[in-house]
Amino acid sequence: MSTFYYFLFIVILFFNSSRNYAQVNIEIDSLELALKKTEYTKDKISIYLELSTKYIDNNSRKAYEYAKEAYDLSVGLDHRETAYKSAIKLSNIHLNLSEFMPAISYAKKAENYALEQEDHKKVADAKITLANIHLALFDLEKSVELYYESLTLFEEIGNKKGISRALNGIGIVYHDQENYDKALEFFLNCHRVNKELGDDTVIAAILNNIASCYSGNKQHGKSIRYQKEAIEINKRYNNKFWESVGYYNLGSSYLSMGAREESIRYFKKSIKIAEEIEDFETIVDCKNSLAQYYFELKKLDSSISNALKAFSIADKYNLKHAQSEAAEILHKSYKQNKNFANAYKYAIIKSDLVDSLKVEKSVQKIANLELKYLIEKEEQKFRSELNRKKSEQIIIGIVGLFLLLTITTFLVMRHSYTVKKMKLEKNQVDNELKLRNKELALNVMTLLKKNDMLTSISKELNEVRSVVTNKNTKYTINKISKKIKRSSKTEIWKEFELRFKEVHVEFFKRLAQQFPDLTPGEQRLCALLRLNLSSKEIGELTGQSLSALEKARYRLRKKMNLSNSTVNLINYLSNL
Repeated sequence: MSTFYYFLFIVILFFNSSRNYAQVNIEIDSLELALKKTEYTKDKISIYLELSTKYIDNNSRKAYEYAKEAYDLSVGLDHRETAYKSAIKLSNIHLNLSEFMPAISYAKKAENYALEQEDHKKVADAKITLANIHLALFDLEKSVELYYESLTLFEEIGNKKGISRALNGIGIVYHDQENYDKALEFFLNCHRVNKELGDDTVIAAILNNIASCYSGNKQHGKSIRYQKEAIEINKRYNNKFWESVGYYNLGSSYLSMGAREESIRYFKKSIKIAEEIEDFETIVDCKNSLAQYYFELKKLDSSISNALKAFSIADKYNLKHAQSEAAEILHKSYKQNKNFANAYKYAIIKSDLVDSLKVEKSVQKIANLELKYLIEKEEQKFRSELNRKKSEQIIIGIVGLFLLLTITTFLVMRHSYTVKKMKLEKNQVDNELKLRNKELALNVMTLLKKNDMLTSISKELNEVRSVVTNKNTKYTINKISKKIKRSSKTEIWKEFELRFKEVHVEFFKRLAQQFPDLTPGEQRLCALLRLNLSSKEIGELTGQSLSALEKARYRLRKKMNLSNSTVNLINYLSNL
């Protein structure tokens, strides 16, 4: 195995090897008990998600079942927050099981939920999940594109943890392309960000990645320094697996430098821890390295002993690359030891394993191509669905806008019609009022003429009375004359008030409400002024002189608080 590559990939997913599984089992029991007791669906979703997280390290299928329960319930309730979380979790579980199509499908669903919520962090997280899947499929171009997209989003919102993950992902892609200088640039930036965050477990992972770049550039001294720093952190957190891997890497680096004794020491340290935690892959790698080391020292028995152990373990756990390497060492060692039968035997095994690996590689390549095709097809389907939804939204928007415009136009037209109608009605009322005012004015003029005629008759009677000698006749004429004067005034005012009220129904009422102190004479004066009659015309009706009228108008203005105002009295009364 290529330990550095293995480490680089696994660190993206999670870093939980140091967890206390006894404690985890207690937590699982507690959660499962809570699940049985709870009646609320939303609480169940939360518990399902927690249980999935607890099982993620040691029981992927159980983790999947709980995450799927959470997802199905969330979708049923249209609870998009937990649907997103469940989809991300399901995608990562499928990725760990190398089930790439469902991994892509759930990652896309998560991305869709994030886009609907317009949540940049969630979109970026979904993109990183997709990038991890494409990295596992060796689609480096698509993977790095997604890592860069997520990095941009995380930088926009200032999410340092997200920035760290994206930088690490980009570094891994460059590392896989053997562009170690470029990979180192991103890993060092990632290390700086994690120093600020103070997350030691992630720092240990990044230190190992940095060491891998220096090792790739044959700068083994620098690589060893970073490896040792990572090992110290892993020891502090009792992270046995990565401590064992770190010792193996140190052994490989020292071996590359020719420091054989140091390399043997670290290989043996690695084997001791790996056997303790049953990490058979690391055991096989260390045994093969030791076998090669002893072969170069011509210690063939030690070489064969280590190679046979490596071969046996690799065969048992189907580690074909390591088994092929062990077979090659056994072939060389037996040949050097003049044991040609075994040398031939392992040469044949080596050849068969190489052929098998080639076939597997070819099959895997075809499978990956098929997967890429299916993924592209799925992405096209997803984009088509997204475009369809966008088109529907645009159509709905256009229809909505059209309806809004139609309703607005209708309301504007109705308002315009109402305004026009009101204007017509007002004009009609105004015209009718003008007409009635004219009629009233004519009536007043008629009353004036009638008053003139009665005054004339009264004068003539007075003239007749002056020439009549009979006392009884004089008395009768005088009586008639006075009666004419009295009746003419009373009848004139009664008829005027009656007709005025017919035209200006509320005038006297409003006048009395606003100015309750006005006398009946002042009220009549207001009515006459409302008709815009001149002082002369008013005087003829009331029998008052012009000076008396001016005084009456002054008193009226004073009562109306208009004595010091420039407001025209007639206009004021016209608007009352």
